[in-house]
Amino acid sequence: KLPASGVRLDQPGLRIASTAVRGPVLPTPIIRIQPVGSFLNTPGMSFVTATVAGDTVGIKLLFTSESNLPPGTNVTLSLPGFSAPKRVVESVSSVPFAISVGYWDAATSKLRLEVAEEIEAGEPVTVIVNVFSAIRLPLVGVRKNQPDITIETDSPLGPIPPTSLTSVAPVGSFTTTPALSFSNAIAAAPSEMTFRFTAEMDLKAGDKVSLELLGFTVPPTLPAYTDATYTFSVAGRTLVLTAKVAVARRTAQTVTVPALFGIRLPDVGTGNTRCCAIGGTCCVKVSATTVGGNVLALPVQTVQRVGSFLNSVELDYSPPIIGEVVSIRVAFSPLMDMAVGDEVVLSLRDFTCNNCFNVSGSGGATFVSGPFRARWEGTTTELTLTVLTRIPAAS
Repeated sequence: KLPASGVRLDQPGLRIASTAVRGPVLPTPIIRIQPVGSFLNTPGMSFVTATVAGDTVGIKLLFTSESNLPPGTNVTLSLPGFSAPKRVVESVSSVPFAISVGYWDAATSKLRLEVAEEIEAGEPVTVIVNVFSAIRLPLVGVRKNQPDITIETDSPLGPIPPTSLTSVAPVGSFTTTPALSFSNAIAAAPSEMTFRFTAEMDLKAGDKVSLELLGFTVPPTLPAYTDATYTFSVAGRTLVLTAKVAVARRTAQTVTVPALFGIRLPDVGTGNTRCCAIGGTCCVKVSATTVGGNVLALPVQTVQRVGSFLNSVELDYSPPIIGEVVSIRVAFSPLMDMAVGDEVVLSLRDFTCNNCFNVSGSGGATFVSGPFRARWEGTTTELTLTVLTRIPAAS
């Protein structure tokens, strides 16, 4: 095997000798030595900005070359799954003016950093690739010490073939898999919840996956409950799942949060487009703290939609006299968008309507009022309002 530190172009101590009877050769320096470079165990990569899988980051690269890196040398990082919109990227290095520009190859996902000023052998080098270069993390994140993230050089004083970095900072990811649904889909009501997700990183015992339940009513403590894979705890409005056993990456997880926990849905409903907007009061976010890579809090993309009128429903009639034919006014403010064809059903027990719409048919009496078509069903004493024009959510 070659030395771990590589072989220099003028490596001292490499000699040739011979004990030939017809002409011995004393130890003589070798005239031409093929150089081989080395970083030993120094190369490492981390990130200098908040890391969210799929988002742009700044990159911090560390290495120490065992041979000089002359001007014109390329130090190339292979970053599978990464992407960038620009060909030329800006960087700075701890060795003044040594590395200030790089070139992104979209076809190979490689970042080539060009050495402009000689870097001496044994000098630790830090290169920062600017976040404004818009290099984007893979949607699946980055694994700890990911082996296919490599570094290489083409230095004439000792090239280095693609070599795995000794240290790669991990970035966790659930991609788009998190989903939350409810067995009792009623605003402000307690419900069993089903949380589904698939982690791109391994989960070790003790790793935590957290659900921030903004707008939900979450008790300060939870009753005893046994689950084979996770223990449950709360911190404010955050439900924390702590792994009891290891879970292999890309293993789909379905976690039941029992109704006995007493967690109530938000009174404004869930899953509407405004929940996670600025000022939103019903946002559900997922995060993770794991050895294999943290996940910063991000909105859960799939949350079962639960509508709400938030105590806005009013029912008036005129004249308010028992036994008389009356006109009815129904008023409400939906906190969700209502599309054409959506229905609002009022159960009016003991009310009667004898041809009061002046239109009869097999489906019951109907009439149009404002954005609704109203229909009375005498057998069920229900007044159904069908949306005729889109109604935006109340502000």
